[in-house]
Amino acid sequence: MGFDETSNRWIFDRGQTAAAMGHDSARILVNDALAQLSPDNQGLLRRAYHHGWTTGQIAADLGIAEASVKAQLHYALHALQQTLRDMGLAP
Repeated sequence: MGFDETSNRWIFDRGQTAAAMGHDSARILVNDALAQLSPDNQGLLRRAYHHGWTTGQIAADLGIAEASVKAQLHYALHALQQTLRDMGLAP
């Protein structure tokens, strides 16, 4: 893994397995992928997975139905997975 100053992004060495990457390296790459998502998707994923909020807590905070939070989290996770795939980090 190395930092490409031209694109201002971390580049994953495809010869390196995810298991061989350090926890800090994986965290940097996931944060880079998160930064490419919309602010709404970033906020949902951070509330759910970084802060550990329940879908009910997120719904109350945003003033929307819990079912909407569940649907939006589904799409946010899909967007994150696609971004990681585009970065060469997910199958």
